[in-house]
Amino acid sequence: MKVLVVGGGIAGLTLAAFLEASNIEYEVVEKCPDWSHLGYLISIWDAGRDIMKKLGLAEQFDKFGSPKHAYSVRDGSGRVLREFNFQELYSRYGGAITALSRSALHSLVLNAIPKSKIRMDRTVESFTQEQGAARCVFNDGTEATYDVVVGADGIHSSIRKQAFCDAVEHYEEWRVWYAWIDGKFDQSGAITEYVEAGEFAVVFSAGDKTMACFSAPMSHAIRDEPGDRLENLKRLFQHETFLIPSALEGLAAENIMPTDLIEIHLTTWSKGRVVLLGDSAHNFGPHIGMGGSMALEDAYVLAGELLKASQSGDVRTCLERYERERKRRIHLAERISHRIRNGTLIRSRIYRQIANMFMAHVPDSYITADLDRLLREEI
Repeated sequence: MKVLVVGGGIAGLTLAAFLEASNIEYEVVEKCPDWSHLGYLISIWDAGRDIMKKLGLAEQFDKFGSPKHAYSVRDGSGRVLREFNFQELYSRYGGAITALSRSALHSLVLNAIPKSKIRMDRTVESFTQEQGAARCVFNDGTEATYDVVVGADGIHSSIRKQAFCDAVEHYEEWRVWYAWIDGKFDQSGAITEYVEAGEFAVVFSAGDKTMACFSAPMSHAIRDEPGDRLENLKRLFQHETFLIPSALEGLAAENIMPTDLIEIHLTTWSKGRVVLLGDSAHNFGPHIGMGGSMALEDAYVLAGELLKASQSGDVRTCLERYERERKRRIHLAERISHRIRNGTLIRSRIYRQIANMFMAHVPDSYITADLDRLLREEI
């Protein structure tokens, strides 16, 4: 069996690392010319750390990671509305959620793969499926045939766009701005949300870095010009007085990364010899950090099914089983993420006030029950 992994992000490289361990022939192609685009911090739940453990990388993961023991929700002035303690999850499973730099996690899985298996600055321009194989044409004009093509190329996946006519990218009309800020704004050991009507921010740290994600309603059709960015952020987040404007002091607009929140609606993740992985198939907003863990799980489960397919020759059944097994977990993670989202991305001031009052009385189990199930289940 020969597998093409399209996308050299964390999901694609984790899949490649498992394929390497299974002695399955594979190639990884990445559209970027280098790894200078690796971004900010990422949070990984303990189920995701278990995947690192299966690769023998748990000790290195722990070295770079900063465990978070609480999820704190505050208003824009910094007043605590509610704190959810994860200590019981730590006592049961030895871990709950860990923050680390995306570049550190990327390097861990990258080092598990021979560099000769990765082709940078390379894209799939087109592909056809015929006679039980997928024939790909690359941007340099070369062609090659594979038994399976894996789209691990992110939320704007070119593989998904080429293979799945029912794919829909739905803009939520909220924009997120990512930035490194001064560590004095971090609440030690916690992931902290600051919520106001039409304003939402998340702050947490790993190592010596502190990241803020600022979210506000914004049409995806409106361009985000660097020259206006800092003043626009001060205007949009005027009620986030704990953070704004002091957290923006000394920042260059070019070092603040904007992106639009998008939901992916797909009826299936596989078609013939093409299958999707991670953000290409499903995505999560910046709500309690589910996306990275789910992508790692995807990679592990798909690698197992590809190993079965290499032995049985029944690719179709194995890809269907991967999708069926993963959708159950993804739906659970989405339920947790949407529950958090519904309490954070609120535009109405009246609804914000109601949510704040409700938050003081909601039991911990509203959040932790599904998290417990997510961590308890064996992948």
